[in-house]
Amino acid sequence: MHFLIDMLTLKFNHATCLARMSSRMDVNWDETTNQEKGMLQASILYQRAAGIYDDILSELYAIQRVPKKNYWSTFKKFSGLDLQTKTISMLKNVMMAQAQYLLFNNMQLKMAKNALDIKDEKVCLYFSSITL
Repeated sequence: MHFLIDMLTLKFNHATCLARMSSRMDVNWDETTNQEKGMLQASILYQRAAGIYDDILSELYAIQRVPKKNYWSTFKKFSGLDLQTKTISMLKNVMMAQAQYLLFNNMQLKMAKNALDIKDEKVCLYFSSITL
């Protein structure tokens, strides 16, 4: 039980570090190169954090289905609020929303600066990779 909690806590901390890294990135528009500085990289980090939270969530659902008596309640007792399904689900959705916001903001900036290339494959790739 404690090994499982430690493993999920490590994954939780990894996702939190990715989200923190992306929140500290410079996402301003660079006038000299007419490009964004770190908006797409920050969006990718948010998506990776959401993927890790999704992985934790699937493992929590698997723990809930364990047929042993009181296994889930014992897990909840020792794990705290960070590893509850509602918390992880909320964090996953917030990370995806932040990634979508950054991509949308990037598109708006490019359109405002007339720097958007319709044939830009990165735009299609990033927007097709976002799913909720």
